[in-house]
Amino acid sequence: MNSIILAAIAFLGYILAYRFYGRFLSRKIFGLRDTTDVPSHQLEDGVDYVPTNRSILFGHHFTTIAGAGPIVGPAIGVIWGWLPAFIWIFLGPIFMGGIHDFGALVISARARGKSIADASADIVGARVRTLFVFVVFVLIWVVAAVFAFLISVLFRMYPACVFPIWVELPIAVWFAYMVHKRKVNFHVIAIIALALMYVTIFIGTRLPISFDTISGVEISHPERAQVEKAIADLKDGKSAEEVNKELAVKGGFAAERIYGVFDELAPRYATGKGLSLQASVTIDNTVEGDEIVAESFKNIDNRVISREITAKSFRDTDNNIVGGEIVAESFKNNVRKWIEIKKGDETYRFKPGKGIKLQVDKKKKRGIAMASAVTELQWDIMGIEKPVYRAFFYSNIHFLKLFGVSWLNSLTVWIIILFIYVYIASILPVQVLLQPRDYINSHELYLGLAIIVIGLVISAPAIVAPAVNIENAAGAPNWIPFMFVIVACGAISGFHAFASSGTTVKQLNNEKDALSIGYGSMLLEGALATVVIIACTAGFSSLAEWKLHYASWTAANGLGAKVGAFIWGSSKFAGVVGIPIPLAAAMISVIVVSFAATTLDSAMRIQRYIIGEIAGIVKVPVIGGKHPAAIIAVGSAAILAFIGGGSGGMILWPVFGAANQMLAGLVLLVITIYLIKRGVNSIYALVPMVFLIVITTWALIIKLLEFIRKIDSDEQVRYIILTITTIILLVLEIWMIIEAARAYVKGKKGLPPVEGGAGNGG
Repeated sequence: MNSIILAAIAFLGYILAYRFYGRFLSRKIFGLRDTTDVPSHQLEDGVDYVPTNRSILFGHHFTTIAGAGPIVGPAIGVIWGWLPAFIWIFLGPIFMGGIHDFGALVISARARGKSIADASADIVGARVRTLFVFVVFVLIWVVAAVFAFLISVLFRMYPACVFPIWVELPIAVWFAYMVHKRKVNFHVIAIIALALMYVTIFIGTRLPISFDTISGVEISHPERAQVEKAIADLKDGKSAEEVNKELAVKGGFAAERIYGVFDELAPRYATGKGLSLQASVTIDNTVEGDEIVAESFKNIDNRVISREITAKSFRDTDNNIVGGEIVAESFKNNVRKWIEIKKGDETYRFKPGKGIKLQVDKKKKRGIAMASAVTELQWDIMGIEKPVYRAFFYSNIHFLKLFGVSWLNSLTVWIIILFIYVYIASILPVQVLLQPRDYINSHELYLGLAIIVIGLVISAPAIVAPAVNIENAAGAPNWIPFMFVIVACGAISGFHAFASSGTTVKQLNNEKDALSIGYGSMLLEGALATVVIIACTAGFSSLAEWKLHYASWTAANGLGAKVGAFIWGSSKFAGVVGIPIPLAAAMISVIVVSFAATTLDSAMRIQRYIIGEIAGIVKVPVIGGKHPAAIIAVGSAAILAFIGGGSGGMILWPVFGAANQMLAGLVLLVITIYLIKRGVNSIYALVPMVFLIVITTWALIIKLLEFIRKIDSDEQVRYIILTITTIILLVLEIWMIIEAARAYVKGKKGLPPVEGGAGNGG
C-alpha cells in the first residue's frame, strides 16, 4: 500500500464527514442555533468565562484534546498491523469521537457551562452526577500526574525542545497583550509570534538544556593500536593534554570535553554506511539509580543507532562507573546487534534492554569503538576503505542531586517546576496565556503537518509494515478489545468530553461554533493520528527494520520508543522538502511536548472546575474557590506523582486506557438519554455507546483477572491497588447504566425541544 493513497482516503473522508455528517448532526440532531446565549456571555468574568474568537478557541480546544495521545496510541497500535489501526482511526472520529465531543460541548453550553458530569444530574439523575464527578476527578488526577512525568521525560529525551517550550510562554503573553490591550491586527501578531517560535526552535538546537552531564576524553586516530595506547595512558593517570601531545605527533588527537547536552534524532534506525561518535551524552538518574542513559549528538546524514544494556550489568563489570568502558561492536545496517563490555580479559555481551542506552551516529567513512578494547567494525558490510577509530573514555559523571537528596534529580526537579507552572496557569485568565499559547501551538502543528504531507507526496513511500500482524505480535494482548482501548485519542477519548465541557464551553462565543470546534477538532485529531500511522509504518526503510522496532509487545509498548518512531519518521518526510533533519526533529519534538503541556495545564484548570462542582455536591463551598480548588488539584496530582519518585501516576496507568474509554461510553450514555428526552433519534449516540461499553467492560474484566493473578508477585501492593480500582470502576459503570435505564423509563415527559432547532432535533 502506498502511503499517499492511505492519507488521501483519510483526509478526503474527514472532509466529506464534516461537510455532510457533521452538518447533519448540527441541524437535525442537536439543532444548533445562531445565538450568543451561551455561558461565555451569560457568566462572563474575564477569567474563565471569556467569549473567544472561533479560530483561537479551535486552537485551544484541539491542542487540549490532542496531547501525546494521538501519537503514542496509534504508534503502539500498529503492532497489530496498519489496517486495523487505520480503520479504527478513520471511522472512530467520524461516528464515535465526533458526536461524543460535539454532544458534550452542546449539552454543557445549554447547561450554563456545567461539566457533562454535573449536567448529568438534570438528564439522568443526581446519583449519576455524584458517581460521574468522582470518576472524572480520579481520571484527571491520574492524567495530571502521568503527563507531568511524561513531559519531564521528554525534556530529558529531547533537551533541544526545552528552550523553545519555556520561551513560548512570554511570547504567548506578549501575543495576548498586543491583541487585547494594544488592539494590533490579530493576524499580523499571530504571524510574528509563530515566526518567533521557529526562531526559538532553531536556537534550541544550538542550546539544548540538560541538568546531567558527563565528562571524558575522546580519542581519534586511524590506527587502532594508537587509540588503545591512549586509553591505557589515560587509565594510568596521564592527563588529556599529555595524551594529546603524543597523538598529535602521530596524526591523531584527544580532546577533553564536557558532554551534557544532546539532540536525539532517531534511536534504533540506521541506513547508509559507516559509524562515528559525536559524543555528546546525558546521564539519567544518579549513580545509585537503576538507569543510566547515554545519548548521541547530531551527525551528517542524521541517522542514529541505539543499543541498551542494564545499569546493574554495567556496575558489575566495572564497580566504579568513573573510568568505565563500553565497546560498540559489529553494528550492521538494520540488524540489531550486541553491545560488549570488556574488563581485562573478560567480555560481557548484552542485547538491548532497559538501562544504558548507547546511541551512535551515522557518518560516512567513520568507525566507532568505545574505551580500551577497540574492536574492528565490519568494514566489508559498510563498504568503508579506511576507518578512523574513535573512543570515548569516561572520566567523570555529573549528576544533578540537590541538597544531598537522591530523589531530587533532573526528572523530579522538572516535575516540581511543571506543577508550579500549572498552578499559575490554572488561575490566570484564559486569554492571558492558554488561548494565545494554544493558538501558536496549533499553528505550529498545521505547518508541521503541511510540511510532512508535502514530503510524503514528494517521496511517496510505500508502507513496509504488514497490513495485519495479529498472529505475529509477540507478547501483545488480544487486539480485540485492547486496540480500541490503547488507540484512544485519534478515535474517541473520554477526556475530550471534559475538555469540551470544562474549559472550551466557557469560551464558546456562539452556539453554532460548536460544530467546527467540537466535531471538527476530533476529525483533525484523526488526521494527526493518520500521519502518525504513516510515519510509523512508511518511515522505515524495510519490513525487516519495522519488525526490528516492533519485534515484541515489550519493544513496541514504550513512550520513548513510540515518540522516537514518530519524530524520526516525520523528520524523514520533512527532510525531503529540504529541512535539515536535526531542525525538523527539534521542531516536531517541540510540537509533541507543547501538546502534552497543553493537556497538563488544561487538565488542572478542568480539575479546578470539577472540585468546584464537588464542593457544591458536598456543600463545602470554601474548597470550591479559585485558589483552594487549584491548590487541591495541583497538590493531589503532585502527591500522586511523587509516590513513585515522579512516576507515581504510572501505578494506575494499566487501567487508565480502559477507564478513559469507559468514561467515553458513559458520556455517550448521557448524550443518548439527552437525545431521547428531546424526542430526537438517538441511534447516532446509542450505537457508539453500546460498542464502547462492551469493549471497555471486556478489557476491564481481562485486566482484573490479570491483576488478581499477579497479587502474589513482588509488586503485591501495586496489584492489590489495581485490583480494587478495577472493581470500583466496574461497579460504578454498572451502577450508572442502571441509573440511566431508570431515567429512560421515567423520562417520558423528557426535556423541552430546543427552540429554533432544525428538524425533529428541534
